[in-house]
Formats: sequence, structure tokens, C-alpha cells
Amino acid sequence: MNVQNVLAKRIDTAADMNLYDKACKQILANKIILAWIIKYSINEYSDYKVEDIAEKFIEGEPEISTEEVNRDDVVEFRMNLEFQ
Repeated sequence: MNVQNVLAKRIDTAADMNLYDKACKQILANKIILAWIIKYSINEYSDYKVEDIAEKFIEGEPEISTEEVNRDDVVEFRMNLEFQ
């Protein structure tokens, strides 16, 4: 019988979450899926066709995990938006 300790379970969970994260990023990098999200979450794009959003407004190819994001920068950015 193979008994895992708490640390081994956390490592396994982290590995699973990393795979899940990569899969989600791949899905969101699809321009059509991204266009659907933009159409129904940003009012300015609600009148456009999904195909138009994907072709005209999403420039280039979406980058996946090419830039490091500092969590503190994201929080600071959100706070700045709230106070404007």
C-alpha cells in the first residue's frame, strides 16, 4: 500500500492545477472564444459580430505565458481603476 504524506499530496495537487491552468490558457488564446467573451462582457463590443471582433479587434496572436505577471501589480491596477 502506497501512503502519501501531506506534502506529496500538495505537490500532486499543484501539478494538477498547473496542467489545468495551461489548458485554460490554451482555450482562452483561441480568438473566437476570446471574441465571445469580449462580446458579452464589454458593452462597447456588444453590437459587433463575434467573427468581426476576432478578425478586426484582436490583433496578432494571443500570447500564452510569455509575460510574467506580478500579483501585486494586478491588485494595484484594480485599486487605481476603482478610485478613478
